[in-house]
Amino acid sequence: MAYAIAALVLMAMSLGFPFLAVTAAGLENDMNLLQAMTSMSRFGADAIAVLVMAFVVFIPGLMMTAVVTLTALLERGRAAPRSARARKRLRGLLIPLARGLFRLDAWCMADVFAIGVIVSLVKLSTMANVVLGTAFWSYLGFAVCFLLTVTTLDRVSVWSAIDAMRAPQ
Repeated sequence: MAYAIAALVLMAMSLGFPFLAVTAAGLENDMNLLQAMTSMSRFGADAIAVLVMAFVVFIPGLMMTAVVTLTALLERGRAAPRSARARKRLRGLLIPLARGLFRLDAWCMADVFAIGVIVSLVKLSTMANVVLGTAFWSYLGFAVCFLLTVTTLDRVSVWSAIDAMRAPQ
């Protein structure tokens, strides 16, 4: 849960601060992550802009929110003995949440985006002066926290905890 919360904070930072600034031939241009997506649509790549926004910002953020919600609900279910009806209702919330979380895992491209940006910046730095902004470092931190969250989340334990709510206490 801590990695997921840290990832959400870093994602929020990466959306609000400048991502990078490029200086070439006396002209300077800086942009944040959302401006990069909207500039793709200005050049006629609307579908690519939507896909990049979905796979790089929306789905990873949704996954981290689902992890925080799932772990909070699992802890709530473990903390206090509840009636069979309350356990059933909580289990009814957890099952679709866990299914959605584990299905979205294949569609998240935060790590691929981070690596692609680094490779692009190496090439771009030979042509112009590139200054990495706060959002760049925040997004790299987000990608690391995201990967740590996904790799430490044990599916078997999650499903076992959800299944344990079925049994009477």
